[in-house]
Amino acid sequence: MKNWIHYHNEKFGTCQMILSGLSMGASTVLFLADQDLPDNVKCIIADCGFTSPKAILDKVFRTVVHLPSGLSLWAADLFASMFAGFRLSQKDTRESLKHAKLPVMMVHGLADDFVPYTMTVQGYDSCISDKALLLVEGAGHGTSFLVDKERYTKSVISFLEKHLENF
Repeated sequence: MKNWIHYHNEKFGTCQMILSGLSMGASTVLFLADQDLPDNVKCIIADCGFTSPKAILDKVFRTVVHLPSGLSLWAADLFASMFAGFRLSQKDTRESLKHAKLPVMMVHGLADDFVPYTMTVQGYDSCISDKALLLVEGAGHGTSFLVDKERYTKSVISFLEKHLENF
């Protein structure tokens, strides 16, 4: 992800940049919260992010795939170690957020049955930087905007007005 930021800056210049993601993308941008990024990266917006690969895989194995999580997690951890170069337990957004250098807005639907909204609340509670939290009643996974467009839009605009120059 950091390579993409540098590529963007070289190709298009250093305009203000917001890191934003949904679900796995949300967790990806949250992992960057504690990194030294170019000055034009101004804030992060994360919608329905999970705390760690281990936690979400455990939940998915148990509730979606209906496999015992112990053996499945062991295999996933081995695969990640061999092919991605990290252990599942080594990555946790809460650790990144404990050292966050950027403002972070987190969004989650309270009716999300895929990624528990409590993972976003845990991340929010861990975050030391300026932060905002939007929890949307009745919204499932990735549907907060669709369920409450007005509140979602107002919350994002308010957050961006606070953290972007000349917004």
